[in-house]
Amino acid sequence: MANLQPIPGKPGHFVDGTGEVIILTEAREADRYDSENLATGAITAGASLSFYATLVDKNELDANFPEAGKLVTGAERMVMEWFGYSVQPAGGTNICTGNDVKRHIAHGWLEFRLNKLVVEDGPLERFPPGYGLSGSTSQNNSAVLNNGVPATASVRGLKELQMITDEHTVKCKVTFQSRAWLTTSTLPTMDAETIGRTYVHGILESAATNN
Repeated sequence: MANLQPIPGKPGHFVDGTGEVIILTEAREADRYDSENLATGAITAGASLSFYATLVDKNELDANFPEAGKLVTGAERMVMEWFGYSVQPAGGTNICTGNDVKRHIAHGWLEFRLNKLVVEDGPLERFPPGYGLSGSTSQNNSAVLNNGVPATASVRGLKELQMITDEHTVKCKVTFQSRAWLTTSTLPTMDAETIGRTYVHGILESAATNN
């Protein structure tokens, strides 16, 4: 296997001097995700959350892209199967109330892009992640809510699978929009900070030789 040359866009794929393709990869079902916070107080019309734009001060619990909006250069690619959005049930000592979950989900419009290609867009309720808590509680001023049923079998998949390589930049923005046609069109006031999380789910292929 002398003179192996990597094949661009195909991590773990090499071609030798005879033209034979050598494949040294491993694949697994995985999520790439990111988290952003919606502040307490009144939501301003046009306010937005930008996902995958920064990893500053985030750890593995908050985000797991190796760099902002990018897979590992030359070592990863993903066949994207679905996209999901959730509101986290807690952040630090703050327990997210049912009212705040509903305010967050009901007023957000999402657009997900690969480079300039719009892959998904629509109201947040269109993007159940199949994850989260389920059940009931006897706590005062508390609730257990999900964006959809917490079962991955209930998640709506993409009509067309998308290949993500290190040549793509993953972009996602959630915009909170006023609705002037409603009798009460003012955007709501959040009782506390809430954390939104986006999931890119699919088959992640990595170069087996990558350390």
